[in-house]
Amino acid sequence: NPVYYVQYAHARIAHVLDYARQQGVPEPGLEAARSDLLHEAETLTLLRGLAGFPSLVAAAARHREPHRIPMYLKDLAAKFHSFYHQYRVVGTDAAVTAARLLLTRATGIVFRRGLNLLGVSAPESM
Repeated sequence: NPVYYVQYAHARIAHVLDYARQQGVPEPGLEAARSDLLHEAETLTLLRGLAGFPSLVAAAARHREPHRIPMYLKDLAAKFHSFYHQYRVVGTDAAVTAARLLLTRATGIVFRRGLNLLGVSAPESM
C-alpha cells in the first residue's frame, strides 16, 4: 500500500529529527540551507522532487486528478529512502548535518501536507 510507505517515510523523518535533538544537535535555521553542501546524486534527486510539490498539487486540482498526489508522494518517499540509506543525516560535520537536517525536515513537511490533502494521518512513529 503506497500510503503506508509514505507514512513510514514520515515516521522515519520524525525519528531522525528526534535523534538529532537527543544528540544535542541544534535545530538549524534557514542560514544552514547551504546547497553547496548538498551535491550528491540522491540528495539532488530529493531536492528536485521537493521542488515539484507545489506545481503537482496545482495541476492535480486544475485537472481534477487527485491520484497524482499519492503517486508523487510514493515517488518522493522512494527518493527519501534512497537518500537516507546512502547518507548519514546526523554526522560529524556540523554544516553538512545542518543542511541535511533542513532537507529532511522539508521532506517531512511535504509528506505531512500531502497526506493531509488525502485525508490521511502523518504518524510520528510506526
